[in-house]
Amino acid sequence: MINGRYTKENVEEFCRRITDLCSRPIVIEETPFSITVSIGVSIAGAESCDARTLMQNADLAVDRTQSQGYNGYLIFDPVMNEDFRKSLELEYLLKNADVKKDFELFYQPQYAIPQKKLIGAEALIRWNTPEHGYIPPNIFIPIAEQGDCIHQIGRWVMREAISQAAAWNREYALSLKIGFNVSPKQLEDSGFIDLLRDLVSETGASPEWIDVEITESTMLSDEDRIRDIFAAFEKLRISVSIDDFGTGYSALGCLGKYSFDRIKIDKSLVDEISEGDGKHMNVIQAAINMAHATGMQAIAEGVERQEQLDILTELGCDQIQGYLFGRPVPADIFEQKYIGALLSEKRAGKGLKTPKEAGVSVERMPVSGVFGKRHE
Repeated sequence: MINGRYTKENVEEFCRRITDLCSRPIVIEETPFSITVSIGVSIAGAESCDARTLMQNADLAVDRTQSQGYNGYLIFDPVMNEDFRKSLELEYLLKNADVKKDFELFYQPQYAIPQKKLIGAEALIRWNTPEHGYIPPNIFIPIAEQGDCIHQIGRWVMREAISQAAAWNREYALSLKIGFNVSPKQLEDSGFIDLLRDLVSETGASPEWIDVEITESTMLSDEDRIRDIFAAFEKLRISVSIDDFGTGYSALGCLGKYSFDRIKIDKSLVDEISEGDGKHMNVIQAAINMAHATGMQAIAEGVERQEQLDILTELGCDQIQGYLFGRPVPADIFEQKYIGALLSEKRAGKGLKTPKEAGVSVERMPVSGVFGKRHE
């Protein structure tokens, strides 16, 4: 406790001095050890508060500090209190959710270009709560990972997506590839590969119908463990896509290390491309060239405009997904609109079209809730 008249700058200087002191190596029997420190600060000012509240606020600040890394400090802000309350509420709702009843998978179509041929879909989880309506995955997935709810949710997603892939492909004699996202926490589970193998066997799905999507950042963790996981995927003949490619992590070194099948060019890059924008076009061109040079395909996410499709086609991109071709929809609607359109085109022996060209309406699903707009 520091008592007296101090400015915020004085307090920050105290924090830096403590961090510097704690960062000095401690030598025990000639062996140096290093420790880290995380500091949370709460200040009693004109609106003074009691000691218990000061300590609670400091605890909130130190928790936020640790979530951003170590050897840092943070001064409490009242906004943290509201964020923390929402996080606690969502964590409670997640722990008490009935996964089979409260969650649903939506499917967003993926197309090969320039043929505009339906090749599969990405399964995207939706959580509809009685209390808040739809809650975006980018809000509840990090909370599920922190509280270890992600394992139960992830197992359900895998089972549903693989079962759906088997049902559609067997019933309609197709070879659609259904992808689903896997959290880094799931990959840390020693039983993950066994579960995946068992689900493929139980559902009777062909491995070629399944695509596992992992984030680019996952590949920056323990190299030996990641190599073993990729080897297991290859042995199972299940394809792997690297999601969020180009969002800032060091992906170049990973392309030659591991065996995977697709890179998914992030929507943030696709959003920026337009005629005459040479910088972003060059970045995407480089990503496509890297994929092709290592025997992979490139799929662009978030394609919403014809201009983007035209540029991606010209750059040699292999596949696309996005609102231009279809929004995420429940399984029955996907089957009716996208698989139905594909079968109709096959029977008619005509050229393939996008749903929009074929006169298929794809409506936005209703969204409500206090946690923001639902993201794909």
